[in-house]
Amino acid sequence: MTQAAQMAYSLAAKATMSNFYLYQNASQSFAATTAAALNCQAALFDDLGECTLGTAAKFTAQQAGTYVFFGGVHGTTTSGPAKILYLFVNGVERVRMQETGSTAGGATFAGSSGPVKLNAGDYVQLYYFSGIADTSTAGSTITYFSGQRTK
Repeated sequence: MTQAAQMAYSLAAKATMSNFYLYQNASQSFAATTAAALNCQAALFDDLGECTLGTAAKFTAQQAGTYVFFGGVHGTTTSGPAKILYLFVNGVERVRMQETGSTAGGATFAGSSGPVKLNAGDYVQLYYFSGIADTSTAGSTITYFSGQRTK
């Protein structure tokens, strides 16, 4: 076995905790004043295969534990009323990761959850709300949903 193959095998064998990074490779339209789940069509990584890609992408925990989540939406609107980035667990709002009353001058909106306790089988989705119609800009570094189990 080559050194590179041994290193890859060693890293794969150690993947015992959730760790994922999903992103949009196609833009998504968001209706005004309606929260919608983020669509993610691609993954940079999903160490335990716990994510479902596509419309309303989601992470489903295989193990109970404490998790943290991160997300960002880069929209095309640079001004307007409220924007909110939510974390939903099992279809119910759990954390407002970021919220603003107005968005003068900025299209990028990102946030993190802090610790979130999950049971095995719980599913998590990132939702975005804009007071006016918005369209996300696709890209692995600007419109994304990621997370990891910390313990």
